[in-house]
Amino acid sequence: MFSKMIALLCLIVGAKAYAVTPFLPHEESRFKELERIKVRRDVLNISSTLASGATVIVGSLPTSAVVKQVVVVVETPFTSASGNTLKLGCLSTSDLLAATDFADDNANTLVAGVPVDTAASMVYVTSGCNMTATVGSGATGISAGKLIFHTVYMMGE
Repeated sequence: MFSKMIALLCLIVGAKAYAVTPFLPHEESRFKELERIKVRRDVLNISSTLASGATVIVGSLPTSAVVKQVVVVVETPFTSASGNTLKLGCLSTSDLLAATDFADDNANTLVAGVPVDTAASMVYVTSGCNMTATVGSGATGISAGKLIFHTVYMMGE
């Protein structure tokens, strides 16, 4: 009877230890790389007119970030009488998103940015930077619209 209780106690203690660390140490190392991948979600909600050439900081990226991909969700298309464009940049004015006219898009349209998960298009942030949206050179600016920027990046060493 006593040996059965000891065996049961060992089983319970062993199960609790396994529940705290469900993966073996060599299996846990596989997930360390996933911890380096991050996703930012930044919103640009234009409720008053942004003039041509205006800039707005929508977020920031840390030092040593490697931007793999940018996807823009057009939640509300732009209201612009002159077909104004918007671009997004970090190290330059359009390294994350080329000049795009969002007035032509329907709600919930997805638009790909410049980095599209290939080494040739990725952006390496050597020093932390602000993600800045810049309005194009149309005559009237942008008076309304809402964009959601999803930026996928991984942290360098």
